[in-house]
Amino acid sequence: LNKSSLFIGIITGDGSDINRVYDEWKIALQKQIPAILLIEDVVRVEQELQNHPNIIRFNKAQPETSIETIRQKINAWREFFSKNKNNG
Repeated sequence: LNKSSLFIGIITGDGSDINRVYDEWKIALQKQIPAILLIEDVVRVEQELQNHPNIIRFNKAQPETSIETIRQKINAWREFFSKNKNNG
């Protein structure tokens, strides 16, 4: 994570490393690394995380909406970092 410029974590209903992925996502956020956490819609999520802007719920059978959301977030980050790089 120390040299990462983007973190994308994926949590599925049948995954075995849910806690590790979630902890790494939190570390990325603390280090101000752009971080997206993809969580399958069958996985229970705590109430406080349900509307977190960096969490995207997905359905394995119909991922198109989630994929578009990811593209939009990455493009927004790209613009943000490009502007900050040019200004600073």
